Parts: sequence; C-alpha cells; structure tokens
Amino acid sequence: MTERVFPKRRQSEPPPRPIAHDAMVDGQTIGHDAELTVEGEQGVFNFRYRWLPDGSLTCYGGPAGHEQLRSFAPERCHLIKTRRRWSTPRTEDQLIVMRERIAAARIKLAEKRAQA
Repeated sequence: MTERVFPKRRQSEPPPRPIAHDAMVDGQTIGHDAELTVEGEQGVFNFRYRWLPDGSLTCYGGPAGHEQLRSFAPERCHLIKTRRRWSTPRTEDQLIVMRERIAAARIKLAEKRAQA
C-alpha cells in the first residue's frame, strides 16, 4: 500500500499582541520592571506591560513565595512611596537653614563630649 502524502499547512505568524511597554501611574510614565503597589493586594508588583484592549496593567509579584503574573485596573495601581530625606532642588534659604542646623548639632555634640 502506498503512503498518502498530504500537503503541509502553511504556518502563519500569530497576530501581534496589542500591548504597550509603558503606562501612566500617578501622573508619571513608568516602564518595564517599575515597582507598584496595588490597592487591596499584598506585596509588591513589577510592571510588565499594558494590555491595550481594556487598558489593564499586567504585573508580576505578590506575597513573598506566591508571586504570579496578574492584571489590574490602572486606578488600583500606585507607585511605591519612598521617604526622601533631602528633596532637590533646594533654594538658598533652605540651604542656609540646613547649614545652621548642622552647625548647631555639631556644637551640641562637642559640648556633650567635653562634659563626659
């Protein structure tokens, strides 16, 4: 018996995925691997991409040991708030006040050392 030969199907490329690699969160443009917190979720999430049809943000993260890829509405996502000791740029008045505080702290420390 002869083997039947069927024509090979042409493999077409999959359609391009409608994604964008940047998004707006808290008024700032973020890119890949930006750290976010999500309302109602535990842990920190890293931004991967934005799904264009519904505008959701796809992120990777969650509680330690249980990280996974998840999508969230952009309204629920926020940048991580960090406490910064020095804000820049400073005005001349702010620099003068800061220098005076440093000088006063050094004098106080010198007095304490002299008493001990």
